[in-house]
Amino acid sequence: MANDITSIVVSDLSYVKIEEGYSGMRLDRIVNDPNFREAHKDDKQFQKFLSNYEMSPENYNSVLQSNTLVMSKSYNSNYNGIAVINDKTKEVVIGSKGTASFGDALITDREMVFGEHVPQYFSDAKKFTKETIGHLARNPKNYSSVSSISFVGHSLGGSVSVFLRIISEGEGKYSYSAKTLEAYGISDWITKNPYVYDT
Repeated sequence: MANDITSIVVSDLSYVKIEEGYSGMRLDRIVNDPNFREAHKDDKQFQKFLSNYEMSPENYNSVLQSNTLVMSKSYNSNYNGIAVINDKTKEVVIGSKGTASFGDALITDREMVFGEHVPQYFSDAKKFTKETIGHLARNPKNYSSVSSISFVGHSLGGSVSVFLRIISEGEGKYSYSAKTLEAYGISDWITKNPYVYDT
């Protein structure tokens, strides 16, 4: 299971859209890359990440210097996912962006609380997880020693992480865990949505 510092840093970084070309790079190299910083200079989420990084550089560096980007993807639902691998432990951590805009709150948060279906945001999180697991399986040279996947997220991202943990049970060779930060409880929502596993 991802430790608290890893959960915080990966959750924080999941708000930032990382272009596909950065896969396979260590996280500290990505966030400190001059081209990446220039491309994200007007990105409020990246600037917030940098502010948090500057407030706790030792903690952030401990995670950024020991994890490599597996993949990152954004969807039309506004879901943004990031998958990283710890270079020593070989644990994969999947971070899901939480509520970051009025649209997230108005649509996804509302659908989660009152809706009678699985929000598209959650369906896209499941797609991203399946793509990540498929990527791990297709690249055994790099990922054959992976045995565990942790889901992390803050707020809406935390709720998504619990959802992913529940629906992933028994999938493949991995053990799964979830660590959340200020997540909305989803037990009532899952109970009243019998189609949650069919997303």
